[in-house]
Amino acid sequence: IRRDPKFFVAETLTMGVLSSLPIILIAHLRGHDIAESATSAVTLCLHVAFVHVGFQLSGIYSELFPKSAASAR
Repeated sequence: IRRDPKFFVAETLTMGVLSSLPIILIAHLRGHDIAESATSAVTLCLHVAFVHVGFQLSGIYSELFPKSAASAR
């Protein structure tokens, strides 16, 4: 996070948005109200973003992916 904060923000937003796009698509294809679907998509986007930030700050990614963490140092 300290080394490249712009990349971290972009990565977090990308993970959140890409995980919530299927909700919008599926709801649209099934004829549901777009406002209700958007609320669900935004909720999921924020949830995924907060979980990603939590994982990053806790160091779990360094434990799960030690090779990529070692090469980033």
